[in-house]
Amino acid sequence: MPADTARTPGEVIAGLREARGLTRYALAKLSGVGQSTLSRLESGERQGLSVETARAICAALGCSLAVFDQPG
Repeated sequence: MPADTARTPGEVIAGLREARGLTRYALAKLSGVGQSTLSRLESGERQGLSVETARAICAALGCSLAVFDQPG
């Protein structure tokens, strides 16, 4: 698969959140990550994702950190 099909962390988070029927508000409450942080990640305004934030989001979504390494 070409490298340009890789999804950004925000795209991964948005896809998983939507697949689980969660709003950003609900994911923020479940993960302890700010709603504005989630919004900036999903919109692409913020590219960086700390391991701690990724772990919190993954725990709330019931997935492993490996989701960020999977191609689009």
